[in-house]
Amino acid sequence: MAVTDVYKSNIFFDLQGQPDNILTYYFRQSGDVTSGFVEDSIIDGIETDLLPALAVVLNEELVFGCIEVAKLFDGAGNVVMPSIPRHKTIDIEGAISLTESLPGQCSLVVQTLPGLDDTNPRHRGRDFYTGFSEGDQADGVWLEATANALVAALQSALSPVLQGSADGEYQWVNWSPTIAAEAAPAIRPDSVITHVRPLRLVRTQRRRQPENPCALYYNVLTL
Repeated sequence: MAVTDVYKSNIFFDLQGQPDNILTYYFRQSGDVTSGFVEDSIIDGIETDLLPALAVVLNEELVFGCIEVAKLFDGAGNVVMPSIPRHKTIDIEGAISLTESLPGQCSLVVQTLPGLDDTNPRHRGRDFYTGFSEGDQADGVWLEATANALVAALQSALSPVLQGSADGEYQWVNWSPTIAAEAAPAIRPDSVITHVRPLRLVRTQRRRQPENPCALYYNVLTL
């Protein structure tokens, strides 16, 4: 375990009784760990801060049940075989109970950006958040209040580092499998996320996306 190591975290959740949905984050270690496993420290932060913050804006039909964390990249610049993961069983459910949850394929997509001037597409990412309530959208468009509430949850738990971890500091990063697959990467395959941009439309795999940016995006927000 060393500063600038990168770890992958998978968060497993049930939605409307359907198991094995996954939300994935990547973290770069940015502070020394004095004892124990780095993976356990990251799990602590996810369990005590990130998931409770997300649960505030999600429907009670979503239940987070397991966190798994494994090392992907070492501080010397080497992509490593994923370590044997550490994991923990949890039980954290969404807090919204007034209306039913939207189907699992209805996602609020959040673009994750390493900076406004970084134009390398391999440095960008997208996260798909599901488990929102029917009242969080109108005619297939996410309410701005819903998008802002999700971003506020991410800001409180992940900016500038993952909150609630028992030891060490961890920055939220994008991970590029393309760069990582290169024999001798010229640049790191991870980039620190500084800005996010929520998409306006309720995203499903079957829906064609418009080209008009005013119809597609909310404005970029600083993380």
